[in-house]
Amino acid sequence: MLFYGIIYFLLLSWVPSISAASISAKTSISYNTSQVSFSAGDDVTGFVYFKEGFKCPPSGGSMTMSLAGIPVNGEIDLNGGVLELNDDLFLSSSSKITGSGHILGNGHSVYLGNDLIITGSITFEGATPQGIVINGDGNTLELRNEGLLRFQASNLTATLRNITIKNANLTFAGAAPGSFRVIAAEMTYDNVKIIMGRLTGFPKGLELGGFRNTVIRKLTIAGSGLTFGNDSTRVHVTKNSVLDIDQDITFRLSTVGAPFTVPTFEDRSSVLRMNNTTAFIQGFFGPVELKRGTLLIEGAWNTFHFSGSGSSPNITIGGGPDPADDMDIVIRNGALWRMTRNIFSAAPRFTYNNTT
Repeated sequence: MLFYGIIYFLLLSWVPSISAASISAKTSISYNTSQVSFSAGDDVTGFVYFKEGFKCPPSGGSMTMSLAGIPVNGEIDLNGGVLELNDDLFLSSSSKITGSGHILGNGHSVYLGNDLIITGSITFEGATPQGIVINGDGNTLELRNEGLLRFQASNLTATLRNITIKNANLTFAGAAPGSFRVIAAEMTYDNVKIIMGRLTGFPKGLELGGFRNTVIRKLTIAGSGLTFGNDSTRVHVTKNSVLDIDQDITFRLSTVGAPFTVPTFEDRSSVLRMNNTTAFIQGFFGPVELKRGTLLIEGAWNTFHFSGSGSSPNITIGGGPDPADDMDIVIRNGALWRMTRNIFSAAPRFTYNNTT
């Protein structure tokens, strides 16, 4: 009898997933030792412990979740479904996310407990402008193969905080998205590092923000490739913050169509740092103007490259006559800053328009 009991226990241990209806555990812990599969309309609320994770409903089916702060262990299989958060979601050091699907934030946060590798498509969105925060807690989210990280909803406010996004590749053909895409009302980068991967196809560039506002508290972009690819993005660097363009990145400062790819700065504690990078200047409709803030030049290879035809691709630093619009330029010892233009460009003009 003991023998059959041991065999029965071992068989249960090998069950990869069990199906469950909604789980409500408001007064005691619901302890789930195997991965749990949910169906459309299921709700998980309260003190629910997942040892081996859970599987979302398939084919766009939606479920809701509020786990009272208990971290999720094991595999979260998005399974093509929708996970709607009614509380913050904490991932443990053993968590991983597989499959593709949507996560609705509803004003809540997702906390990473370890480095994650994403090979599917994850779309963060919300039915309300309450938004979502992805707090990496110092961890890395790496995009591999067909991995896609997307923030998508015209009324969504989203924040990336204390996280590294690695291998932000782009395979761009026409309007096809890259592996990191933002279509949101407001996107905030708070102590974030984005490491670009290899560009293939037409290199439009990394889209930092959506249709309205992009707020920089601290953002480093490294790797290789282009950035500021979205003409409709307003990029604002807040007080005591850094937009750090680092090592082999080409970024665009443009007044083509609308002057939204030219970052604005709150005051002189707002820093644009160039370290061995190229700024691609396109001043088709008026000069590119950099006001307030500080331009910090480091490294032995930094370039302002002017491009345009029929009009001068000019750049003005400082807003005079108001001293508040002055912009400091700091060039570190050993740093080199040069200016070039393409053969189609009219003669560029650099104006330093500070009051002092």
